[in-house]
Amino acid sequence: MDGGGRLLRSVDRLSGPAGPRQAQTRPGAIAPAYHFPSPVLFPETRGNALIAAFESFANSAHKGLGLLFSVALIGAVGTFGAMRGGQYEAFVAANGTISDNIARALGFGVAAVTITSQGILPEADILKAGGITPNSSLMFIDAAQLRDNLLALPAVADAQVRKLYPDRLAIEITERPAYALWQKDGEVQVISDAGAVIGPLTDLRLAGLPFVVGDGANLHAQDFTKLMEAAGDQHTKFRAGIFVGQRRWDLITTNGVTVKLPDHNPEAALKTLAELERQNRILEKDVIALDMRMKDRVVARLTEGGLSSRSEQLQKKNPGSDI
Repeated sequence: MDGGGRLLRSVDRLSGPAGPRQAQTRPGAIAPAYHFPSPVLFPETRGNALIAAFESFANSAHKGLGLLFSVALIGAVGTFGAMRGGQYEAFVAANGTISDNIARALGFGVAAVTITSQGILPEADILKAGGITPNSSLMFIDAAQLRDNLLALPAVADAQVRKLYPDRLAIEITERPAYALWQKDGEVQVISDAGAVIGPLTDLRLAGLPFVVGDGANLHAQDFTKLMEAAGDQHTKFRAGIFVGQRRWDLITTNGVTVKLPDHNPEAALKTLAELERQNRILEKDVIALDMRMKDRVVARLTEGGLSSRSEQLQKKNPGSDI
């Protein structure tokens, strides 16, 4: 286990296809072969001295013997590639660069990656953003560039990267909090309070977040939550908000009734609706939709059963009238 309560995993296990994390879906999963005590991974008091020592050793190896080997092998492989066209590219694709191969031979590969403070973002996406593969070497990973790559991900608010020589990499991610769910073109995404897409909905624990639909709805998710606040104790009867024409909301109730709100001051209309619901249970009537876009009235569209029942009532009140 690492300092954040996560399993330490080898790079080969983490660099596979993205998907739901095994740590969540398989609580009883066996810890991988690479297992190191957490104090070694995150040495707060003596870590700087260790890292400085390994950095010095790495730099001397790279400038001395490592450089000599690099020049020799690059020359040899370059000549071979020139003779056999395309062989060098195939070698790099399969095994990594010559520099990485030399560094791994000297013991500076990436045997394990520890990722902490991870929430929604899949581990594979983090490794992909950093370009970390089983062919990478710790010596030639640019920690600053890796951090910049992670910060470019919409889901990441902050990131810290530490190279723990000789062969371990520690990545700490601070993700943006999940604020709402946004559906567009049939796909449901988790978004932040600013409307940035964090990632697809894969964790069903987030299914209870506010749910908005339509173009631009992600950028107005906070407006939707304000409407739910205006609904007071009736807010649980609404399951989604559809952003219409980039200017107003249609609310969908849990039993499928559409409530059309006005462009201006929709909070007042929703308070009126909440009062009608408390007094008359209007949302439980045989209605398909309630149009509240006019200030002085509520227009109800009835179901077929409700329309038939209404016609019968009017016939009883006005015998012989043509409905």
